[in-house]
Formats: sequence, C-alpha cells, structure tokens
Amino acid sequence: MTYDDRFYLNIRDGLGWNFISYGAWSLSTYIGYVGGRDNEDDLSNLDKVDSGAAIGLRVAMEDGPFNYSASVKTPVTGDVDGYQLTLKGSWRTPLTKNLLLSAGPGLFYSSERWTESKFGVSEAESTRSGLSAYDVDNGYLRIRFGGTMTYRLSADWSLTGLAGVAYLTGEAKYSPIVADIGDHVQGFGGFLMNYRF
Repeated sequence: MTYDDRFYLNIRDGLGWNFISYGAWSLSTYIGYVGGRDNEDDLSNLDKVDSGAAIGLRVAMEDGPFNYSASVKTPVTGDVDGYQLTLKGSWRTPLTKNLLLSAGPGLFYSSERWTESKFGVSEAESTRSGLSAYDVDNGYLRIRFGGTMTYRLSADWSLTGLAGVAYLTGEAKYSPIVADIGDHVQGFGGFLMNYRF
C-alpha cells in the first residue's frame, strides 16, 4: 500500500515514510521484519531464534525503468542481533496495458552478530543435534536475483507473482545448518495483493 508517495507498506520493505523526496531521489525511515529460525523438523534439536521488528534507513533512486536502493536495518526485538546492509536494483517494463514485468539483482551483507544469531551452533546444540559446533567469525553475503509479474486488476488493485534464487556465501554457506541439512542455493516464490490509494 502507498499513500501520496510519502508512506508505503509492503511485505518486502515494511512500513516506511519518505521524509525527503527530491526529484528521482527519496530517503525514508522504516520499520521492517526480521525472520528468525524455527526449531522444527531437521532443526528440532537447535534453539529457536525468535523473529522480530527492525528499524532502518533507505535511500532510493528511480531513473526511468530502473530503480536502485540501498538500506541498512538493525533488529529492535527478537533474538537476531547486529545489522544488515542491502543493495538492490531492478528494471521494469510493461508487457501489455495491464501486465508489468520487473527483474533485478540484490546483494545483502549480514554482520557477524546477525550471522551468529542464525547460523551459529553452540556446544549444547551440537550435543543434542549431532551437528558440529560452529562459531561465526565474520559476516556473510547473500546474492539474489528475482523477478515479479504484476497484473493490474483495476485502477487501485493489482496482483503480483514473484520468484527468484538466492546464493549464500562465506560463514553462512559453511555453517553445518546449511552444509549438512540445508542448501546454500535457495529458491523462493509467492504472490502479493497490492492496493494503491
């Protein structure tokens, strides 16, 4: 949802306020969501990492069909600590009057504490799960490429399908959570309903 090009609310970017807008540039502060780690199925012998809210700052630029953004966020609730930096770019083009295609890359850097929160394995967890204990010494990069297809249902409503692939590197890739029971290449997809007023 967006309002007057000042406020926005969506699953990917959270609740934000563009408090500075100058031409193609905007600067916003936002409240977002940070996913944790469930302790179910293959992770049942690991500690649960609670999800939480995060506050952040985002700068964005729109240049015709191209959009660029850079943001930083840090959790304020939940069990994840540290910070995450994000760089994203996208290219948009209409395919028909009501169908819009968007695609582009993303680069995410998670700090050492953030990485430890999600991918570290303590001695106690190692004993319970059989995974090797794992201490994180640095942050990690996640490289992503994704695309969306948006169909305009009316002047206000639209439906978006999204899909993509992400690649984990470094400390996350070599964590036993990923190396032994997961995969450093991850696909994602979903559908979103959008409303503009």
